[in-house]
Amino acid sequence: MEQMLKDMVAMGLALKALTTYQFYANLKTKDISFVGDNVEPERLYTGIEATRVRSKKAKEIILEFSVELLKNYPIESLTNYYNNIHDAKIRNSFLVGLLGMGGTYNCLFNSVKYFHPNTLYHELFHLASAVFDPETGLFHTGFSQNRFTIANALGGVNIGDSINEGYTCVLAHRHFGDKSKPDGAQRKFEFHMATEVEKIVGKEIMAPLYLEGNLRGLIDELAKYSSEEEAMNFICSLDFVSSHYCDIFLFKNSKVQKKLYNVYSFLVNAYEEKLYQQLCRGEID
Repeated sequence: MEQMLKDMVAMGLALKALTTYQFYANLKTKDISFVGDNVEPERLYTGIEATRVRSKKAKEIILEFSVELLKNYPIESLTNYYNNIHDAKIRNSFLVGLLGMGGTYNCLFNSVKYFHPNTLYHELFHLASAVFDPETGLFHTGFSQNRFTIANALGGVNIGDSINEGYTCVLAHRHFGDKSKPDGAQRKFEFHMATEVEKIVGKEIMAPLYLEGNLRGLIDELAKYSSEEEAMNFICSLDFVSSHYCDIFLFKNSKVQKKLYNVYSFLVNAYEEKLYQQLCRGEID
């Protein structure tokens, strides 16, 4: 019993050390050079067919999702969806529900696991925007970029996860309504942030950039109303605040509060600059 208690204390200290390391590692804004360029893959399939899906309900949702995308977006923005849906592994998972999640998309294995069918709308947007760049080893999924390495798990290159989740919620809710509304305080916060970013960039620009997995393009658009460094700082600050959103006590931490201030001040300043430019061009009075 004594040894068991010692082991538990040691594990607790190790977890605390790892969490603290990640906290301070993620405080630093990542350099713009960490962001990979847009990937332009070749469309491998001319039709949309989910060959590895057995569930009738899942197939119905995939058909509904496909029709909605084809109605609303140019074919040039759907290359990733054509390529991924063809051999995607999509199945129901009770374990996902036990873990408190509605669904999850793994771009490494191009697989979706879901607990409730309605979460498929959200996860299919992840699938529709995912592409791997073999030259950099980066997985581009919407506005996030990730490397799946041990070093990455300890605070490496994960960029744009928060704006990506938020905008995925925006698109899923826009196209499928209450069947795919954001749930939980953190997701609602990310949804709100992504909605404000879209007011600056414009949905006719932002949505295709998302489907193409083009974080670099989003930063370039935001840099029109700020600077590249400020846009990068916004993306990283949003990631940091979102990853610590449920840590109530951490919000008393001045470092977290500063990151939250960075997020809101960027949105206000960038939108003010957009209005000023529109005024100068005579687009508004």
